[in-house]
Amino acid sequence: MVLGAILLVWWLGAASDGPEPYAAVQHFLGSWIGLLLLFGWSVALFYHLCNGLRHLWWDIGRGLELSSVYGGGWAVLASTAALTIVSWAVGLSHWAH
Repeated sequence: MVLGAILLVWWLGAASDGPEPYAAVQHFLGSWIGLLLLFGWSVALFYHLCNGLRHLWWDIGRGLELSSVYGGGWAVLASTAALTIVSWAVGLSHWAH
């Protein structure tokens, strides 16, 4: 998550510096290594979001039975995968245009 925050600050800083630095950052983020870093960041971001919701559910006293804990863990993983796939599908469909 920290690496993603650094990339975001770098991207915003380049945007404020002008078109040449912004184009250089966009070129890097559009490369295979940049896309891989962004993909990893999005997985970490969605996992953090889904697991945070799971912890909020626990905080109200729900889902604390062992079977529910395991089910919730699988739900977090499935939700992370679904959110990542959907966000990348939408993002890549707009990127191609």
